[in-house]
Amino acid sequence: MSREHISNFLRRKRGLSPGTADKFMGALGLTVADLTREGKPDLTENRPQLPPASFRSVPLVNSATALHDPQLSSRVTLDFIPIRKGLLEALRDKCSSTRRRQWERFVAVQIGEEDARFMQPKIPARAIVLLDRHYTSAIGYSPNERTVYAVQVKGVLAFRYLQQTGRQLLLSGDNSAYVPTLLPFGAGQAAGDLIVGRVFLVLSET
Repeated sequence: MSREHISNFLRRKRGLSPGTADKFMGALGLTVADLTREGKPDLTENRPQLPPASFRSVPLVNSATALHDPQLSSRVTLDFIPIRKGLLEALRDKCSSTRRRQWERFVAVQIGEEDARFMQPKIPARAIVLLDRHYTSAIGYSPNERTVYAVQVKGVLAFRYLQQTGRQLLLSGDNSAYVPTLLPFGAGQAAGDLIVGRVFLVLSET
């Protein structure tokens, strides 16, 4: 989902899927009541305006930047995704690396076609995924839902489910047509060296 998709959604020119709309409105601090008045859209009237401090702009970057860059400058930032601070502050991190904790924590990336084929329908093509780069544990975030990870595979960013088995990660997708693959650790590596972060929000158009 590009800047134009987000802009068109906010201007009511395009729609989002019901599940995505719920997450998007929650991240922006909106409710159904905020969007409607007597059955008509209304984003400006009868709603207390949240101060800018209630939101945080998460940088949208390319996959190589999300993989390699600890800090994100304006030069590598493609756009910003406004997310409610309360949502971000509620997220638990799980990172044993002091070096990784110095990285800018939250980034957004538009998913590529290959990853979309692996992860559909969980993550559709051209979706924007928001990553927590301070969650680098192979232990899933929630026992009731599979965790989608951003993983370094042969020097590029990939999005998969994973399970650690000894000194390797078993990577799988949401699409059962694709066979799971093993990603072995290199010399001196641990799971956290291959895990770039956890996907905590997916934004996609209908």
